[in-house]
Amino acid sequence: MSMRICTFNSQGLLNGTSWDYLNDLMKNNDVLLIQETWLQSSQCHLFTDNMPNVDYVAVSAMDDAVLAQRGRPHGGCSIVWKSSLCCAVEPVKCNVNRMCAVSITLPNRFKCLFCCIYMPCDTYYDQNNVDEFSNVLGEINVLMVNQNADSVVCAGDFNTDFRRQA
Repeated sequence: MSMRICTFNSQGLLNGTSWDYLNDLMKNNDVLLIQETWLQSSQCHLFTDNMPNVDYVAVSAMDDAVLAQRGRPHGGCSIVWKSSLCCAVEPVKCNVNRMCAVSITLPNRFKCLFCCIYMPCDTYYDQNNVDEFSNVLGEINVLMVNQNADSVVCAGDFNTDFRRQA
């Protein structure tokens, strides 16, 4: 069995054209890992409202109460898969609001952990970002150990330059 997977940084899903594009992506893919959804927790239902025949897991990076007072939308990620996918798909609980995950077990019992990640910027001058970046990496490690998967896919917006020297 083959599975087609796509990752996409949406830069916000509240404009109508984003949903059309996601539906187009689903025509040729089985699983989408989407970053920067900019959705509040109360808006995550928009995946099933705007995308037929899919299931999803999503997380908002925004505190709805704080956003109402100030700030622009930011963060958020989701994993969307075809409801007809011939695999066992189980959402995996994450303890950080910068990632979501699912465990997909194929018919041959091969188990893969998919993590969709939206990392904070890895700056040397903002200790909060460094701490949050480290927390997300720690959560990825915990999930990898606890899920006992045959393979792990981490996709998303890592907000870093891997070529940079430390």
